[in-house]
Amino acid sequence: GSSRARPYQVLDTQWTIDGTSGKKRRKSLGSFFTAEHAALVHARHVAEVGKRSRGGRRAGAGRKHADASEAEAWWNIHSSENRASVEAMSPEDAGEAAEKEGAVKVVKTLNPSGYKGVIKRASTAEGGATYSALWHPCASDAKRLGKTTLRFGLWSHPEHAALVIARESKRVLEEADAAETAAAATAAEGT
Repeated sequence: GSSRARPYQVLDTQWTIDGTSGKKRRKSLGSFFTAEHAALVHARHVAEVGKRSRGGRRAGAGRKHADASEAEAWWNIHSSENRASVEAMSPEDAGEAAEKEGAVKVVKTLNPSGYKGVIKRASTAEGGATYSALWHPCASDAKRLGKTTLRFGLWSHPEHAALVIARESKRVLEEADAAETAAAATAAEGT
């Protein structure tokens, strides 16, 4: 079939409800011969959807950072000491540390920050760009955590955001493992 001839399928970024079956689905944007062509179609689609949803304005124009979430709030409130230590690092040192701790580098043509999960945001009032640290756990971890995306704040350099993603994703998974172990021990004591 066509899946062998065109192995790279691109799906819409938005979920929709199928009118007949009532199931959640994503519209296919097509199947392609190369990963590069599929990536190009996906990038153009994401840019077009973003442009429509913003009324043609650039990303982040006219709004404050609406990235606040539980994880980001935790990071900003409870880890100010850790945040200060990360921000005190030079971008080069943070980049080296991020790579040592497992940050995933990506091709800059796909993501200008150079790191998976690090998203460049609009320029700030001070004139510099900011970078969001977003972690998307794999499906099994997302199910355990009850979240598909965790945000770890806004950073002035992509290397800092990548380092925080590497460190915090490990911390979040370790806490989930500890909670599951404690729950299993409590359940075992009760039986």
